[in-house]
Amino acid sequence: MSGNLELEITPPRIDQIRLPILGQRSLTLNVLRLDQIHPLVTGNKWFKLKRNIAHIQQKGFTRVLSFGGAYSNHIRTLAGVGKILNIETIGIIRGELAEPLNPVLEFAQEQGMLLHSIDRASYRQKYKDKLLDKLRSRFGDFYLLPEGGSNELAVKGCEALAHFVPKVSGQPGSCVALPCGTGATMGGLVRGLAYRREVTVLGFSVLKAPGYLAAEVARW
Repeated sequence: MSGNLELEITPPRIDQIRLPILGQRSLTLNVLRLDQIHPLVTGNKWFKLKRNIAHIQQKGFTRVLSFGGAYSNHIRTLAGVGKILNIETIGIIRGELAEPLNPVLEFAQEQGMLLHSIDRASYRQKYKDKLLDKLRSRFGDFYLLPEGGSNELAVKGCEALAHFVPKVSGQPGSCVALPCGTGATMGGLVRGLAYRREVTVLGFSVLKAPGYLAAEVARW
């Protein structure tokens, strides 16, 4: 396996949103532009992947398999990282692969990711030995990366996001808000900001599952 783990990541800029209602309430709203850090690897996903990729390289794996939906940012980013670092990637996609592929899957395929679809019933069994053995028989040995890339290594990687949260003097407190799927990014932020008691982390679940997000974040 070749490739250098250190990607040339551009430090994310912070854009201020200016709206009359914010001024009226003496509020400041900033957006951390993680979408601008790299042309192929964007958003929080690199922070979730970085420690995982280091572990994969240390263990000598040449192939990584992971799961995701048809519009998975995780699948997209994993494909980009695989292309840059010369790691073979396989994306197991929930549901049918409709042609033409949507922009997310088209990008993943262009980066060299092998896409393979399974039905939704099988997808629900994605971590069961029966399905994993079947996938290994088809694709050979691989490193299994969980859906969304979420595991303890991902959470540790997301702790670094706390460094980009600016310190605002003269303010009673601040809130970091983010959308959440598996809760790993939020878990990392909470850990990384633990020493800053003036900061509250607020997560918005992208899933229609009451109580799911709190339970997921609590795992980390």
